Amino acid sequence: MDHGITVARSTPSDSTPAGDWKRKNTLLSRLTEIYETKYWHPPALRAPVLVFTIAICWTLIAVLEYLLWKSQRDNGLIFAPVINDLPLGTTFVYLYFPTIVAVIFSIYWAWIDLETKRMEPYYQLSKPNGALGKDSLLLQYPFSFIPLAPIRAFRDKHWPVFWASFAVVLVTWGLVPTQAGLFSVQTVTRTTNATFAVSTYSMPVGKQEASLTFKYGQSTYGIATANESLPMYTARNFTLAPFKSADHERESLQKGTQTAPTTMYTLDLECENASHKADNSTRISYLSNGGCNITDLGLDGNLTVGENTSRYKSLETKQYTGMYIGYHNAGLASYYLSTLCPKSENTTFWAGFAKSKARAQDYPQDVTAIFCRARYWRQEVSATIDTMTSMPLKVVNLAERQPLDWSEFNATYFESVLNSGRLEVNARSDAMPGVTIPKYWDVVARTNLTLSSDLMSMVGLAVGTGTRPLEEYLDWQALSKAYADAYRLLFVRAMVDVLGKGDNFSSSKEVAGQRQVVSEAVLLEPVFVHIVVGFLAVVSISTIALLILTFIRQRNLRTDPSTIASIMSMVADNRALLSDFADLDCCSIEDVQKIIGNKRYKLTNNECGTEILEITPSAITYSETGFVSSTGQRRDSPSSIAKPVRPVEFSLWVAFPIINLFVALAILLGVLYGKAHANGLPLPSSNTVVQNILENYIPTAIATLIEPMWILINRLLCMLQPLEELQDCNAKAETSIDTNYSSLPPQLVVLQALRAKHFVLASVCAMALLANLLAVAFSGLFNQVSVDIQHTIALNPTYEPNFVLVNGSVGPLANNNQGTPNLSGAYFGGDGADHFLIAESNITRNTSLPAWTDNAMFYVPVFDEGGNTSHLSTSILEAKTNAIGATLECKEMELGQDFNAHIIDTEGSMNVSIPNGQGSVRCRNANNILVGPCKDEPSATEFVALLQARENATQAEEEICMTSVILGWMREGQGVCSAPGSVSIRPNNTLFVLCQPKLKRRTANIRVDAGGRLQAPAYYDSPSEVSPTNDTTNRSRTVDNNLVGHSNRFLFRAGAGWHNDTFANDYLNYFIKRTTNSSRLIDPELPVPKLEDVLEPLNQVYAKLFAIWFGRNKQDLLVPNQNNESATLYGSRLEPERRLFLSSTMFIISEAILCTYVVVAIWVYTRRPGQYLARMPTSIASIIALFAASTAVEDMQGTSHLDRKERAQHLRRLDSRYGFGSFIGGMDGRVHIGIEKVPLVVKPRAKKTTWLEHKLPLLRKRSVGPSV
Repeated sequence: MDHGITVARSTPSDSTPAGDWKRKNTLLSRLTEIYETKYWHPPALRAPVLVFTIAICWTLIAVLEYLLWKSQRDNGLIFAPVINDLPLGTTFVYLYFPTIVAVIFSIYWAWIDLETKRMEPYYQLSKPNGALGKDSLLLQYPFSFIPLAPIRAFRDKHWPVFWASFAVVLVTWGLVPTQAGLFSVQTVTRTTNATFAVSTYSMPVGKQEASLTFKYGQSTYGIATANESLPMYTARNFTLAPFKSADHERESLQKGTQTAPTTMYTLDLECENASHKADNSTRISYLSNGGCNITDLGLDGNLTVGENTSRYKSLETKQYTGMYIGYHNAGLASYYLSTLCPKSENTTFWAGFAKSKARAQDYPQDVTAIFCRARYWRQEVSATIDTMTSMPLKVVNLAERQPLDWSEFNATYFESVLNSGRLEVNARSDAMPGVTIPKYWDVVARTNLTLSSDLMSMVGLAVGTGTRPLEEYLDWQALSKAYADAYRLLFVRAMVDVLGKGDNFSSSKEVAGQRQVVSEAVLLEPVFVHIVVGFLAVVSISTIALLILTFIRQRNLRTDPSTIASIMSMVADNRALLSDFADLDCCSIEDVQKIIGNKRYKLTNNECGTEILEITPSAITYSETGFVSSTGQRRDSPSSIAKPVRPVEFSLWVAFPIINLFVALAILLGVLYGKAHANGLPLPSSNTVVQNILENYIPTAIATLIEPMWILINRLLCMLQPLEELQDCNAKAETSIDTNYSSLPPQLVVLQALRAKHFVLASVCAMALLANLLAVAFSGLFNQVSVDIQHTIALNPTYEPNFVLVNGSVGPLANNNQGTPNLSGAYFGGDGADHFLIAESNITRNTSLPAWTDNAMFYVPVFDEGGNTSHLSTSILEAKTNAIGATLECKEMELGQDFNAHIIDTEGSMNVSIPNGQGSVRCRNANNILVGPCKDEPSATEFVALLQARENATQAEEEICMTSVILGWMREGQGVCSAPGSVSIRPNNTLFVLCQPKLKRRTANIRVDAGGRLQAPAYYDSPSEVSPTNDTTNRSRTVDNNLVGHSNRFLFRAGAGWHNDTFANDYLNYFIKRTTNSSRLIDPELPVPKLEDVLEPLNQVYAKLFAIWFGRNKQDLLVPNQNNESATLYGSRLEPERRLFLSSTMFIISEAILCTYVVVAIWVYTRRPGQYLARMPTSIASIIALFAASTAVEDMQGTSHLDRKERAQHLRRLDSRYGFGSFIGGMDGRVHIGIEKVPLVVKPRAKKTTWLEHKLPLLRKRSVGPSV
């Protein structure tokens, strides 16, 4: 139908907008129009802002692509042994910063999106032919659900809204959650070139005799028998010249390897078979190819099992016997080859091994014998070592090996010590007391190898510590290999000391090498990077489209139409338009859409200002559409009077799901945190992409889904807040009709709302802001950590927690290679110094203590660590068991009262009286106290004396004496003996202490590996001591006393004599010095120590030595478990596993936000707006209908040309008050509901309150029925 077009307005002369004659669809005409006419542009849609947005997108794309390239090139961006151990300042960059950037970017885009949606009606009205009401005055994009806005905009071809809303959907639900998966933590290996310093230091060969002490021999003992770690740069068959990088201190904390050229030192044995086949000859000779001849000196194969020519039980002949004879003799060797071999064979040694006869009358056995020559080598190699331990991992030869020059290593001295077992230069040093290198007697005594009084150390090391059955050493090649391994280990350990012990770089040279670092690294996940880059690219394209559309489209606005007053000003001078909208005040939104949806409106901007005009066809009605021409008829129809409503979002059926969602999330987080707190949660997948999706993307997506809820509620409150102010019918314009809550994103309205004391609105704004913090918290909520997971396991203890009965008077003797003739308990012969060597290795080289032992206690084994534990080889076990230890109860002795002591010549003697509750028991020293000659200078000596009872003493008296020891410290400051042949013992120059060991029994929880070695400090069920015994016979105190007496013979060993230095003579004082790092007790320059100086370090050392001794000999001191089934106990197997944990900080933040959400949501819904509107004022048409019939609109006549500030000044000059309620229309004289000036407006009548409203007076529910 062809209709003529006319303009309905109050001033006919304004029917054609100024500047229309210039308007052409060319860029030049658009520029000319903008220049000649004053237009207002939304800040968010101005060219600099949009260009800046495009630049941000492509900057982020460039940064991500660069970081991805760098991550792939370097195998990561951030490196550390454990990423989770890094400080927050470092982890913040990848854990939280990307999410913060994304969240800020989303807020930034929310602003652009809001302005685009808010401006779309005015863009439509600014078209040359205007726009239909449904495409302009009835648009309500700012209040539509964000994901649906692009669909509607695409359908209606509102392209700016489409591009803006499409971009904000990508940013909010795509970019923000996806970026949470950008980073992952993996274990990586990096290889770089580096410069190393190779040590060229070597101990001068002339100083090696005096400086190479027993320490290398003691260390070799620890390596061979006590699981001591090899020194740095050393393997069992070679050692390397040390090398390190410039940043060694820092790099030694990182896993990895270092490779550099260096020198390798090693030793080979050239052995030949010299075995003797048993025959009837009376003389046996062993001949070598080099001219050595051993006759009637070596083994003859004629020893018989059980044969013993001495009174010592330990010296009985066993099934096998070994012998070693070296070449050199410096006057200390029992046997030597220097007189039996040519001088050219000065590196030769002989070793024999034979099986004993079962009976004396049996035929002699064959003797396996070898002659071996040591060859010492050096070789240039490329060595790879472990960065943290400096242990060799790989060696590649760079040149042929060369003989080691005699000027580098004194092989003669080295071999002489191996043959004699003693140092040729007996210089005092800070080494552990002892006059020989370890002889391995304690080790050999527990084997089927004969322990002879002249057993050489090399036999014990080569055969006694070997892993082969002894029978295999009857093969000369197996015997040769055993001695080669032993020789090589001793050589490389001595060479470590010669080369400076691995840390002497006083002279060095620089070489080029490689460094490989194994660490955890933060990497960029390519899949997520490409997705994020794709999002940013699409967002930038959307921004470009928005920029073009915004630039070429016409905008006929002079000021920001962000308030009710600004809309009033655009229609105040158009009486016809106001008259048309005056009757729509009580119509529902559906009726309003029917009435004005197909009418055409236009926004003009001329010299008089900005105005909205109606452009109507010449025909008044459209009968075919069902529209009626008379508004009066519409007003008189009861069906056209809408029932008052509130936003659907404020209904209770929406409130309950939202509040329940927050409660459910808070509870779910609490449950997850509680379950993950101890051992974490299983990983959802082994795939890192899936992990990132489940651990980062989904939590962040949930948080970003919460934000639109608060934004929608926020926008509705921003829309209704001016009307809420008008409810009291006494509102100033600046707090009501001229309040601007719509031009900023809801998250940024909080300060304005607080200034206006709109606290509900401010709280909702704050919740929208917290949604962004919640996204950050959720993105960093989960992290992976390797932890030990417990699995229940049944364990069969090997021993009962009860002691076997031992002879407390049996054990080693001080200053004697052989102890008591009889054997018992832990004593099998020899010097009984095994536990001291273990303690030395632990203190000086941090070697593990024996199985089931820590620094104070021994723990009864819960399984046999020497049995079949292959299924536990990589596991850590936790179990409850009995702990056994000992402590010293000491008191100071008064000379002349409690005891008497005398030193005559070089020996001392003591007599002591010990109270026993029924008197006293007299005891005397059980061991020789050797003090040596008095020195003519300030000197000190220490006493360690075991006690024994007098003759014919009772068993109780014997037990008291053997469980007591005397310890003493003496000074002779004048350096002159008080009398010839004796030394004066005075109270002012001595401290004597009586100590009685007491056993401790407790129940402990321990964590051990498959070898029984503790992996963490034990913790006890109770601080009180309890007895571990389950023995119903209640073993007598005699068992405990004999155990203590037995241990005393091992632990309290006297040393020799006076000294004028700070080197200890006895083991106890030596370990006190090493433990405390102080020579207070033995320094001759210091006064005699007091009891308080002694007690704490003494008890600390004693407890450790007792625990080591008991752990080393547990099989001989505990009762074996005979009934395995009844003794079964349950423990836990700990397996390392990568688990998922919740960050405590992020959990607290998340829970606090969710709980705040619950409280605020309840408050908002109890303070929700009332039902007083026929429809929501979400569109321009709905807002115009609120004031079209009132006289309030007259206040804004002639103000459409004013800007924001000028309009505010105009309203302040009027100083009118406004309200919302019923009033008489100025044009038709009818009753209307809407915005009117005071006193022309009447407050709405409150509806009858409900029970809930009566109980909750805070329920702000102003409701009014329509007045007609």
